[in-house]
Amino acid sequence: MATQGDGPKRRVNPKYLAVIAIVLFGSAALAGFYSFGMQPSGTTVGSSSSNSSSTTACTAAAPEVDQRLAYTTFGAITEYTLPANRTPSGVAVAPDGSAWFGEWGLPGVAHLFPNGTITEYKWPYPDPASISNCQMATQIWGVALWNGSVWGSDFLYSRLVGVNPSTGQAQKIDLANGTTPYTLAVSPNNYLWFTESKLGAAIGRVSPTNGTVDYYNLPTAKYWESVYVLFKSDSTAGYVLALDGADPELAQVFSFNSASSNPVFSPVGENQTLYAPTGLALGEGGLWATEHSASAMAFLNFTTNRWTIYPTSTVPYTPWVLTYFDGSNGTAVWFNEHYGNRMGVIYDNSTQLTEYNVSNPPLYNLTTITDPTDGINMVTMGLAPDGAWFAAAGGFVGFVNGSYVPPFSISLGSASVQVAPGGSTQMKIQLSGAVQEKNVSLQFSDNEFNNGSAKYLSFTPGSPVSSSGGSSVGVTIAAASNMQPGTYIAAATVTNGSIYRSVYFTVVVT
Repeated sequence: MATQGDGPKRRVNPKYLAVIAIVLFGSAALAGFYSFGMQPSGTTVGSSSSNSSSTTACTAAAPEVDQRLAYTTFGAITEYTLPANRTPSGVAVAPDGSAWFGEWGLPGVAHLFPNGTITEYKWPYPDPASISNCQMATQIWGVALWNGSVWGSDFLYSRLVGVNPSTGQAQKIDLANGTTPYTLAVSPNNYLWFTESKLGAAIGRVSPTNGTVDYYNLPTAKYWESVYVLFKSDSTAGYVLALDGADPELAQVFSFNSASSNPVFSPVGENQTLYAPTGLALGEGGLWATEHSASAMAFLNFTTNRWTIYPTSTVPYTPWVLTYFDGSNGTAVWFNEHYGNRMGVIYDNSTQLTEYNVSNPPLYNLTTITDPTDGINMVTMGLAPDGAWFAAAGGFVGFVNGSYVPPFSISLGSASVQVAPGGSTQMKIQLSGAVQEKNVSLQFSDNEFNNGSAKYLSFTPGSPVSSSGGSSVGVTIAAASNMQPGTYIAAATVTNGSIYRSVYFTVVVT
């Protein structure tokens, strides 16, 4: 991908952006598992020092049996309102399509079904009284289904905690002093892996037989940290994402053999510096990464070992939508947008993008998104068989229905145009369906810069020409005289504020 100029620079570790927003509020297979609300009792496995204490930070309600959450559905989105003093994060989807997620203020994990039935499992282990906000009794960023239990990463207290839904019993694995476990993943040989940010870019592996923990250092500098790990289901290939703790816009993805007792970590991707990537997903023929600082998704082609950057559409109140976590079923990749307040999906051989605003009516400024009364503020998501679940720091868990058909669409006369620096060209866009509404608008983005904005390319639509079932729009695409030659990916988007339908095309500057 050709690039030009210096895009906006941000020096905030993306892992902590959600934590900042939450503070603003001021306060393996488990199909069919169901608990009757037992208060778990604790057993301990593993070794190393514990950071727990006999003092609790705040009092949380005991788990309840068959509690039914209120929920609302609008378009593709269904949202469930959690009990008070909960902050959901870390989502793992069970084979039956139900969602497991961590609850910071409980603290513990919860199991939610599409009909709104929820069962909560409070961790029985005391925490130091260092956080007064009950919504942040601890931080749980990773949740995984492993060895018959639901495991969460206890970010603040250097441990992994599992709850067996069949018995209600809990167990914990205390990690090396100072370890901050972040995301979790299970490898095909049934080891539980975790990333962390305090050991100098190491990842950990937990044995399924005795709970012992091994740590593996990544070939990075001292202040780097690991943020995401995942595995191919049909091989021993694993991938881990690391960021520079001092400058999270410096990042690297490594491949390794998950079955090796002494894995070698090899860098992948040779042509592109990713901007603060925070999530990874395996897609058809490659690897998808969220570019948190870039408002974009990046795809690594395994054959060419090169990245291609796909911009999201834009929002009016912030230059960064902050794509955060993602998941892929092979042919499509779902992702959430922390500040964009949307769930997105790229599909149809990476030619189409649809994004759904998760607020109804849509929120149009960042202050409202982080407001405790109406804020959503997306944090994590998990791929489901027919869509995706997402967790929002405002006390919501939601589901986006992948079978939903939006009421309008967009298509192109040509998937590629060519333009010379200082010149212009024409292309035609076809809008179909309910696009005659006054609040429907057309917008453009591209991958010139890391915030998805177009600077050296301009897109000027003409007047719509009505036709049966929609309209066509002619667009003038112009390149600035100082535009560097290269191939750029652009997105044309039609939106009513709630749904964004985009089509990707290439602009070849020669």
